[in-house]
Amino acid sequence: WCRQNRNIHTSDYIQLLAIIMKYLKIVLTVGIIITLFSCGFGESEEEKLINGYYIGWHDLEANRNIYIKDSSNPHIGQVIISGYVYSVGFDNRFILAKSLPNAENKDFKTYYILDTDGNFNTNLDNNNLQRFFDLDKFNDALIKKGLDKIKFDKNYNLNPY
Repeated sequence: WCRQNRNIHTSDYIQLLAIIMKYLKIVLTVGIIITLFSCGFGESEEEKLINGYYIGWHDLEANRNIYIKDSSNPHIGQVIISGYVYSVGFDNRFILAKSLPNAENKDFKTYYILDTDGNFNTNLDNNNLQRFFDLDKFNDALIKKGLDKIKFDKNYNLNPY
């Protein structure tokens, strides 16, 4: 009886197997698409500042930094001010920035003056980029350079998490 029953329903099993394979293919395709988009295309934000300089982050807001894009390939950039940049002001030549090297430690802040005129040199102690660990020294340098009128008009949450 079992052998005869199998022969009668073999075409039904083949049809059932074809339906299962069809749905399995759909489920696997959707799973692969979800995996690719969840890992490879994280959240990001980017704003143009001046002279090819941008402020932005990818994946985590705590990674907000200032960078310059490669002129030959806009998908490649060089980070100029790293850490978590939480406040920025600029005019047509200078970018002023306040940064937390570690977004979890609000006690240690770094201040920057970036001169965007000319080619950027990656060395910190040069004419293009000055770094300060003391707010009073930063403010003194702003006054000395005549940059104290620049407003910090881009301010971000001090708690990016």
